[in-house]
Amino acid sequence: MHKIVIPNIYEYIEKIVNQIPPGRVSTFKLIAEALGSKYATRFVSQVIKNLDVPWWRVVNERGEIKNFEQIIRLKRESINISGCKIDLNKYLFRDFSIDKKPLEILRNVQKDLSKRIVLKDDFSEINTIGGVDLSYKKDQAIVVYVILDNKLNLLEKYIFTEKVEFPYIPTFLSFREGEPIIKTFSRIHKPDILFVNGQGIAHPVRLGLASYVGVLLNIPTVGITKKHLYGIIKDNKIFDSYNNLIGFILEKNGKRVYVSPGHRISVNTAKELSENFWIKGNYPEPIRLADEISKKAK
Repeated sequence: MHKIVIPNIYEYIEKIVNQIPPGRVSTFKLIAEALGSKYATRFVSQVIKNLDVPWWRVVNERGEIKNFEQIIRLKRESINISGCKIDLNKYLFRDFSIDKKPLEILRNVQKDLSKRIVLKDDFSEINTIGGVDLSYKKDQAIVVYVILDNKLNLLEKYIFTEKVEFPYIPTFLSFREGEPIIKTFSRIHKPDILFVNGQGIAHPVRLGLASYVGVLLNIPTVGITKKHLYGIIKDNKIFDSYNNLIGFILEKNGKRVYVSPGHRISVNTAKELSENFWIKGNYPEPIRLADEISKKAK
């Protein structure tokens, strides 16, 4: 049963940054690590000024400051700034107190779910093929599904709007986009296989968006992306750090996609279906249509 509790990351950032005392500074990376993952470093740097925190006490890893207001505020707290730079050896604060790191908790959820992934062809025949993609308008996710027959004719399309509260943090996309997909999936005709615009097992803990959705909905899924997230590439094959094959690079029409199985499908079958379903444009047809419709809906 789907009972994953998604924490409010913004509230955690406020609790962490408010612990930095006057006259001291910390870094975006240390704040991210206090949240539970270094992958949140850029996110912290982007949102911190919009929160109710002493944002001026947070700097980059080099101690550099480019914001004039920040320089003024730090000097008022008796911090010496030389050449727009702070001596972190003297002023760095890193002793944050936080009982449970939210991103660490979510990482453990990913690890637990990854143990349930089936990497074999667990289906009889494919008569209907689904594709799902999301676009955003402020804090609203536009979730688009397409259902195709096995000759890639469009049978149905669905457009839903869901509020999104979890931010974009690399390797945690499942908790941003997976939740809207799971909430709306019961309102469509279930396809035999679902193509997802996101990673499958080509992910640091083998649980990208396609795997997350596949496991929790118990449906065969294939992950398709335009960007490489994780893995060692050799001859258009993607391997994990243990030299296990986890995906492929496909090229067509001058475009490139990264394919990895999500759940209940083998690595080779994920590649074969993606190749067979890639007719035109930037993606295999289920994702190409879903992407096109989601952009128009936005």
